[in-house]
Amino acid sequence: MLVILCTEGLMTLKEIETECVNKKWVPILIFRKNQNDMPCVPVFQNNEVAIKFVKKNLPKNWVNACVHLSSFDYEELISKKWIIKEMNYPHRIDFSEFSIEIFELKDEPGFRVNRLYKQ
Repeated sequence: MLVILCTEGLMTLKEIETECVNKKWVPILIFRKNQNDMPCVPVFQNNEVAIKFVKKNLPKNWVNACVHLSSFDYEELISKKWIIKEMNYPHRIDFSEFSIEIFELKDEPGFRVNRLYKQ
């Protein structure tokens, strides 16, 4: 499964790779309908849908990438009791506020980080 790694424009992709991925944590994209709601994490089966989702929903100055989660880390994400929204189509999310949540990885960071936008 893929999640969107996102920095709201505060970090470069190189900083993400050296400071986050190597220390086994990543800032992942979430959205909430209201401030007090549980985070909803969009997850994707493939890069193409994730890229289209980002282009429809996020500002271009936000650094974005796809992070391939191991099955163990995906189970850890589910155990957080956050809402997991599998996106098979790149829906436009108009009713929510996007932000990030820090997700600590349990597996070694052997996954691939794919850039969604060129910088």
